[in-house]
Amino acid sequence: YRNTALIQILSVGGTSSLVFLICWVGAVIDWIWKHSFSWVKTRSYITATVVLLTFVLGLGWWRQAIPLDPAKVVRVGGVVAEDKAFEHDAIIVLVGSVRTGTSITDQQRKAYMKELNQRTESFLLRSQIAVQDGAKIVYWSEAALVMLKEDEADVLKRAATFAENQQVYLGLAYACILNQREGPFLENKLVLFSPQGRVINDYQKNLIPPGEP
Repeated sequence: YRNTALIQILSVGGTSSLVFLICWVGAVIDWIWKHSFSWVKTRSYITATVVLLTFVLGLGWWRQAIPLDPAKVVRVGGVVAEDKAFEHDAIIVLVGSVRTGTSITDQQRKAYMKELNQRTESFLLRSQIAVQDGAKIVYWSEAALVMLKEDEADVLKRAATFAENQQVYLGLAYACILNQREGPFLENKLVLFSPQGRVINDYQKNLIPPGEP
């Protein structure tokens, strides 16, 4: 993502275009390797790859060089987690209790609520900074917060109030722990709020990559 010229291709073909480039280059490298770096056998593929990448990067550099009309630019802010919520002790205990069917103590509940409130406040504060910098759309990183299903409504209410007060679109990404021992034990969600504080998109991740809970 640091190669801003390269990712300009997203404005042309979306994520699929970038995935295509990655797969194409990987396949060509594999082809070259299998043919022992023989120029005679691989030159057509190497030439095509160089031409393609030159065109894509050239298009990206050209696009970035075009002066932008500030009136037509929508600034987007991203708030990224400084660490993984699932690695915090309070969350580890919470997940363990759900998976084993045991109840958490009052002390553990207080520790979890303290963690949730502090993390929520931190993300809202950094969202405020993004808004002050001119962002009209703010998104949080995946699973920025981890909470019990019963606490979801309160967090969403805070997010809705923020979006309405700041007159921005706010994409709240979080994980809800479900009180069940079998099957999926959490919901990985993204809820988008409008500047009026209304939910305009409620997305739940369904296709989970290997290794994710």
